[in-house]
Amino acid sequence: LEKLDLTFYYEQDSIRTNLYNDFNGFYGTECNQNAVTQDKEGNFWFGTINGAVKYFPEKDNSSSKPPRIEIIRLNVKGKRTDWNSSGLDLDDAGLPRDLELTRKENSLQLEFIGVDLLEPDALTYSFILVGAEDEWSDYQEQRSVFYSNLAPGDYAFMVRSKDQNTGLESEPSVYEFSIIPTYYQTLWFKVSLISLISLGFFAFFFWRVRSIRQHEAEQRDFQHQLAELEMTALRSQMNPHFLFNSLNSVNNFIIKNKKEEASEYLTKFSRLVRMVLQNSQEKLVSLENELTALRLYIQMESLRFKNDFHYVEKIDESIDLSRYFIPPLLLQPYVENAIWHGLLHLADRQGKLTLELHQIEGGVKVIIKDNGVGREKSQLMKSKTAMKKKSMGMKINADRMGLSKDLYDFNIDIKLTDLKASDGLAEGTMVTIIISENG
Repeated sequence: LEKLDLTFYYEQDSIRTNLYNDFNGFYGTECNQNAVTQDKEGNFWFGTINGAVKYFPEKDNSSSKPPRIEIIRLNVKGKRTDWNSSGLDLDDAGLPRDLELTRKENSLQLEFIGVDLLEPDALTYSFILVGAEDEWSDYQEQRSVFYSNLAPGDYAFMVRSKDQNTGLESEPSVYEFSIIPTYYQTLWFKVSLISLISLGFFAFFFWRVRSIRQHEAEQRDFQHQLAELEMTALRSQMNPHFLFNSLNSVNNFIIKNKKEEASEYLTKFSRLVRMVLQNSQEKLVSLENELTALRLYIQMESLRFKNDFHYVEKIDESIDLSRYFIPPLLLQPYVENAIWHGLLHLADRQGKLTLELHQIEGGVKVIIKDNGVGREKSQLMKSKTAMKKKSMGMKINADRMGLSKDLYDFNIDIKLTDLKASDGLAEGTMVTIIISENG
């Protein structure tokens, strides 16, 4: 026998091999080593342990075509489903086109079969569910697959078959379907829910901010009302204190039988009382009204002290006195204090009381200055009555100034300065009052 030359086959780019077994006529169990040859007619002889086997190539009808694959059934929820009675549009395989399943129908089984008339038992299958899986399965003999609890979405089931003898694969067969989400699984519902939650959060946030602001506004209003009541109470204390001092002066004139002075004093006093009573009804009075009342008071005190001091007034012409408003009787206690505790005790010089008003940026500066004995010496005096009056009037005024900052849209800052000569001796007291707008 001649040897079989396989050089030609090895030199080819590709070689197709066929597997022969009892299905296509080869009943041998084992071939002997190198026991193969080709006769003159082109037939092949194989030596096996059971004898020689002759192969007729011209009679080999083995198919070189790949197998086909068909998806033949779709069962829902583990039950055999009859789609013919469903009323749906069916394809050639009897499966519904554009199938849409509900969330409760998200478990299903797909059956398929490969078609190879010559070697059907040599077929194996590989599949993938696009939308749920990323890779094809290994080839296996299983001809069905079950999927459960599929999430809402679009799917494409793909399956292919392979002839294990020839290695030929079929084109994939594809079946597409969808799992319809319930309303709470839809995008619009999730967006709406997020929007609703966000809206609720912002509504609660703004409601909370509004409630806090409203509460703060109520607290401010309450504090404002309390301050108003306290300011009213302080004004009611201020008026009797001021009037008491004036009545003492009238009484002093009457005791000394100074009728003309008493008459003149009472005339000025009556005018002053009317102004004080009128101003005391107001929360704020203009600087113009305050100065008018203050001038009357200074005239009365000058009359009582027999003109022992003279009064000087310096007001910037640029100041509009009707524009600026202050609490009534703001300046009077400081003028009274300058007279009673500074000028009253002078023995070596003429007393001088100076009132200055200067325009400053955003407000007015008021200066009340005396050339009296100074605060240190005044405290050593034995006029306990005067000291008591001073303490009461100044304390009330300080309390009123503190409330003014909370009640009104302006600030009032007060500074007391002891004036001294070059030798260190007291030359009086200066009160500086800054009235400025808030902001």
